[in-house]
Amino acid sequence: MNITRLSLNVLATSLTAAFVAGAQAAPVNLSQFSLGSEAIDTSKSGTVNVGQFRGQADLGKGMQEFLTFCVDILQPFSFNTTYQHQFAATGSANGFTVRQADLMGRLYTVAGPIDTKTESVAFQLALWEILYDSNGPLNLLAGNFFLQSGGSTAVRNQAANWFGQLDATQSQYTVTRLYNASAQDFIVAERNAVPEPASLALSLVALGGLALARRRQAAKRR
Repeated sequence: MNITRLSLNVLATSLTAAFVAGAQAAPVNLSQFSLGSEAIDTSKSGTVNVGQFRGQADLGKGMQEFLTFCVDILQPFSFNTTYQHQFAATGSANGFTVRQADLMGRLYTVAGPIDTKTESVAFQLALWEILYDSNGPLNLLAGNFFLQSGGSTAVRNQAANWFGQLDATQSQYTVTRLYNASAQDFIVAERNAVPEPASLALSLVALGGLALARRRQAAKRR
């Protein structure tokens, strides 16, 4: 079973349920790096271990398996410790900016399932780059956020490859920040609903019928 795909499905239903119910509290307990990590020194930190996190979180349906990335490089956190996070809406004081959320959604879209350590490390670095350099060119080697040491050639090339695809990609994900005032913040990604083929066909038929009716009414007025 691919845990990345499973977790995204869980997030899609649980995150929606949490917002509908008005339940914003989200306990998070992370236990390990899901695919390993790399030690990297960045312009915004000392040397940190970088990679995708695995653990559990309650996003509205009790504690369930959870995969996530850090979106707050300046705050600490510890494995096997439960933190009380809150959903921070995009555009709010503690949420992502609209630009950041759009770019992150595109990044999830082009990256697909994260299955290797190289992808895991590259994705985390790409998220930080978007957070700190979303108004300029995305590049791990320059700007407000950049690598000072660490990061294999494969990691850098992978991130650059994703960045090169973002402009031509439409986001298929809605991303939300899990905010904690004194600990690292994390990201959840909800895949946008895709119409069922049958529903899409019915919608097209309905639109076609509406257009035909309008044409007939216009002809009668002439």
